Amino acid sequence: MGKNCCGEIPVGTQAILLALAVLIGCEQPPHQQSALEHPAERQALALMLDGMERFAASDVEEAIVCFSKAIEKNPEEPTGYFYRALAFRRQEKFDEAVKDFQQALAKGLPQPWQSQAYLLQGDCLHRLDRWEEALRIYTQALEQCRELYPIYKARGRLLLEKGLAWEAQEDFTQLIQAQPQQTEGYLQRALARMELGELDLALEDASRALNLDSESAEAFHIRGQIFYRMNKLDSAVRDFGMAIRLRIRQGASYNPHLADSYYQRGLVYQAMGDSISATADFRAAVASNPEHAEALAALAAIRQQGLTSPAGKPSELEEKPEKHSPKPLPPETPSPPTSEKLAPNIGPPPTDASKDKLPPLPEKTDSAVTKTIVQLTEQLRLAPNDPRLWNRRALLYFQTGMFAEAAADFSEALRLKPDYPEARTNRAVAMEKLGRLSEAVADWSEVLRRNPRSAQAFFHRGRLLAAQGKLQEALADLQEACRLQPQWVLPHCQRGDLLAQMERFNEALDAYSEAIRLGPATAWAYRGRGKLYIKTGKLSEAIADLGEAIRLESQNPENYLARAAAYQAQGDYVRAGADLAEAKRLHAAQPSAGPPTPPASPPSDTPATSPLSPDTPPTSPTSPSHQPVSPEPKKPSHDAP
Repeated sequence: MGKNCCGEIPVGTQAILLALAVLIGCEQPPHQQSALEHPAERQALALMLDGMERFAASDVEEAIVCFSKAIEKNPEEPTGYFYRALAFRRQEKFDEAVKDFQQALAKGLPQPWQSQAYLLQGDCLHRLDRWEEALRIYTQALEQCRELYPIYKARGRLLLEKGLAWEAQEDFTQLIQAQPQQTEGYLQRALARMELGELDLALEDASRALNLDSESAEAFHIRGQIFYRMNKLDSAVRDFGMAIRLRIRQGASYNPHLADSYYQRGLVYQAMGDSISATADFRAAVASNPEHAEALAALAAIRQQGLTSPAGKPSELEEKPEKHSPKPLPPETPSPPTSEKLAPNIGPPPTDASKDKLPPLPEKTDSAVTKTIVQLTEQLRLAPNDPRLWNRRALLYFQTGMFAEAAADFSEALRLKPDYPEARTNRAVAMEKLGRLSEAVADWSEVLRRNPRSAQAFFHRGRLLAAQGKLQEALADLQEACRLQPQWVLPHCQRGDLLAQMERFNEALDAYSEAIRLGPATAWAYRGRGKLYIKTGKLSEAIADLGEAIRLESQNPENYLARAAAYQAQGDYVRAGADLAEAKRLHAAQPSAGPPTPPASPPSDTPATSPLSPDTPPTSPTSPSHQPVSPEPKKPSHDAP
């Protein structure tokens, strides 16, 4: 096959001319060229041309009528099925489109339509959530022609969405080899490598894309996500700032891509402990996309936590509707040390999800969140079989602390679409909040069954297994998370806690020290190592580490309690008393009276400030998903660009 096997979909006049060339026999064997001598074939040609003119004029319904009549006149001509499939696809009648693409291919559709039929049939199957069939179609096409580079791109995106990042990386490499001067292959491969934890290689790909196109907002956005995961927060802020400036030039009042960049930068500011800048960016995200669910949830969480604006007043959440936005890729959420966790609060089992009834919301629920929940409930009444609507409402229930209702909605989303990774990982988080750890572990295990290279899933399952007392299994999971994503700080911290609990002190010390090397602004690692030094009698080292933890996270009473223990062991009861008093004051000032519960974050493969991950439209690849906040607030880092 020649280069035209990779051609794009012909439209308008070009489509008509190409179809005419086939229909009048220019690309057919001589024995078929006589077909137009029969009146029926000539009538079919006229109907085809009429249909394509109507299709080009967006009169899709009439175009389908013309194509159907042409097929009746000449049922063995494959191009009639092909163009009717295009019209069905335009109407989002994907089942009908798939059947017509299949008919066109079975009847010997020639190039360049053949490659496009494979590509678009796979796309329709993807939209129908029949992704395994879509993969088979893409693979079948590539077996016939290894130069179908658009199919490498489509298959790679689908593989990435389904968590098969290693295989996706191979497809994007093929795309790069064929089109080394195009940025898309590098950016898609950067996302795959980020999913695999190969952050240095991902950074190389994103930087290569920027060398090819220094005005690529998407490249700056993706590189910002990589810097965020590498804990290079200053560099992340710069890249997201460039993405924002470039996207502002587009000038549209509704700009979901701009909203994503604001939201991502807000996450970085939040990780740096700059709540004022974070709040401003979350607000800007909502202004650019009033339906940005994650930004709305982040603002609601900030308000509920009592964070204040520069004027000292609680920040106001704008009353905007909620929806979802494409997934971002910050660092994953943490959870506090296993040794510090208390037994989880056992909540009621998940309630049955309801599309009509709205349960009573907590009194302090923000008005914008309430409004969005009401809107989603109405949408569910009209479209009860849309799993994304159930997932979106569940996100808002989770943010209001209604974990049973959230779990019920996530479960309904999974009933409608069992292969829905966001809903599954989100349900795992909700189950953890309800104290249903075995069910949360089961969900993480299912994530790993579908994506055995998910470092986030190993991390979350490992810490839950540790909470259940299954220490050896937990250690195996945490070690695998460290192996898959060696630059991710949190698994090293959690592994240090677990090894300390198992009294394997030298290994625990190595784990904490590695976490500090990777993330020198991670208070959790300093606190864990400081406690370990207390156990081993190195009190001066313990006080130094715990002092650094306090400097990084001055509002966490756990840091003062640990240092008080070190001072007491040293015989310095004055300083120990002062630290105990400060810990008591901070604990009393916290919004919840009880001891902190482990912050759960959704998994897999992107992080966020809310523990729950967003939806991703079925037509676009998901990148590593779930966006957690690190267990310890980070101070601004001063990394090199």
